[in-house]
Amino acid sequence: MILLTTGCMTLDAFFFANEELTQYAFPTDVIPPEDLEEVPFQSADGTPLYGVWAWQEIPVAAPTIIHFHGNTGNIDNYMDRVDSLWSLGFNTFMFDYRGFGKSDGTPTHATIVQDGVAAVELVMETMGYESSRD
Repeated sequence: MILLTTGCMTLDAFFFANEELTQYAFPTDVIPPEDLEEVPFQSADGTPLYGVWAWQEIPVAAPTIIHFHGNTGNIDNYMDRVDSLWSLGFNTFMFDYRGFGKSDGTPTHATIVQDGVAAVELVMETMGYESSRD
């Protein structure tokens, strides 16, 4: 099972300035470092994106959540949400849209949707689910 969550509650002033980032800190006192995995992947147009997995001890036995963190900051700013979801027993994948965190590019409404689709496809492939779009 895959669930999606979002931190974005409004489309007003949708994109906020983001500082360039070369390395994530993954600030967490909850998730052991060995259960975190930084993952590079690409959007459909080839734009490099980055995400992080927080894996449960037996990943295939746990439900998976994809957390879309919203329109400001980067993965490090939202690790508390990942901590909470992981503590509840979920594998959790969170990623930075283009132009945020380590992800390249410039965000637009169309391209962040494209990035979200790429994240969902990555999670489905990683967890062994087939796409119904094929």
